[in-house]
Amino acid sequence: MDEAARPVYLNHKTRALISKPVGGPGEKPHEQQLLHLLDVRSSESSKPYPADRFPVLRALRGETASADDIALRLDQKTRFFQVSAAPIPTQGARPRFAVATFVDISARKGMETQLKWRNLELQSLIDQVSKGKQDLRALSKRLLTVQEEERRHIARELHDEVGQSLTVLKIKLQTLAVSQDGDGGLYSLSGGDREEMLHSIERTLDQVRNLCVDLRPSVLDDLGLVAALRWYVDRQAQLCGANLRRSGTLFHPQGRGKK
Repeated sequence: MDEAARPVYLNHKTRALISKPVGGPGEKPHEQQLLHLLDVRSSESSKPYPADRFPVLRALRGETASADDIALRLDQKTRFFQVSAAPIPTQGARPRFAVATFVDISARKGMETQLKWRNLELQSLIDQVSKGKQDLRALSKRLLTVQEEERRHIARELHDEVGQSLTVLKIKLQTLAVSQDGDGGLYSLSGGDREEMLHSIERTLDQVRNLCVDLRPSVLDDLGLVAALRWYVDRQAQLCGANLRRSGTLFHPQGRGKK
């Protein structure tokens, strides 16, 4: 390149880069700056490459320069180049000529682009894994909360229902009158007390049975989840006396469906 950044000598491959190739070896090169001949663009923004950063012009200012962010639009395709330039020393204060080399790095740029996308995909996977861990921690916390609530419910049921029934039985037994008909004391039990105690025992057994069913109904193991859910809905309907309609079937409190 001469001091005006016009080509003085171009090898065969460099000539192929110019959209309007200059003539044969014996002909004078095109009287234009290399920037205009090659339509140099920035690989990052696709805008015209800044003249003050172009290695050839920097070399004409006496610098040795290199850049690998240069794009050339050739044959409807964009190719990327690393351009290095160095001044050719002269006796004057400013070099009159510079030499430049263009190295095609399109393959490397393509690999860098793929690597960038792979890194983005990897980061997305890392973010998903991190979110999954957060969700798992939240789910574990919720599971512990549910377990604690279930334990409190069981404790309350045992205390309020079963505990009270057993306490009533204890008081009844403690207040039984003692009969002195034999050598040892025998407890006498009236018919009313006997019926009340039997009723209390039956109620306690029902409470324990219901508590066991609420914890783990046997129908879940025997017939599966769907049947267990239907049974549970029927059972709740019986407890609250409601009529539930599901898939065209009316569920009565007695548990029998009617079309």
